[in-house]
Amino acid sequence: MHPSIHPEEGKNGPVARLINVTKQYQRGDEVVVAVRELSFSINPGEILAVVGPSGCGKSTALGLLAGVDRPDRGEVWVGNTNLTRVDERDVVQLRRRKVGVIFQAFHLIEHLTVRENVSLPLALDGRRDPQRVGDLLARVGLSHRANHFPSELSGGEQQRTAVARALVHRPTLVVADEIS
Repeated sequence: MHPSIHPEEGKNGPVARLINVTKQYQRGDEVVVAVRELSFSINPGEILAVVGPSGCGKSTALGLLAGVDRPDRGEVWVGNTNLTRVDERDVVQLRRRKVGVIFQAFHLIEHLTVRENVSLPLALDGRRDPQRVGDLLARVGLSHRANHFPSELSGGEQQRTAVARALVHRPTLVVADEIS
């Protein structure tokens, strides 16, 4: 059995788990521990809010959960895949198919229209679903802005574009950093 696959997890197991995760950064001569021995699980249909003061490690924990960052110690599981034991290409594939990420700064591609930004996760995976994109744009109230560029949108419209982009590929896990 592959060490990155948990034998007892299936469709009814947690969507994601962090197990005794620690992440630290080097800042000059100082080692900053952003997350220390953090553990939690997220079950299907469950909403988990990570709250705390600025600088307490919320964004770091979310980055670990989304597979954007790797822990120094501990395990990160998304579904039945241990992200700490698979290579970066496999993490990218998993994120592309199972994880929707809404970044604090949105990370919209400036030279792509709203429609193209929302379509991007599908396009990167070699898929197209214009109906799904159109439906999501309607749900977030942006059908009339589909052919606009991010620089032509308000902050709220940019955020709704990022939300639609995170949902377009029907992820099993959505990670959102400071959305309002």
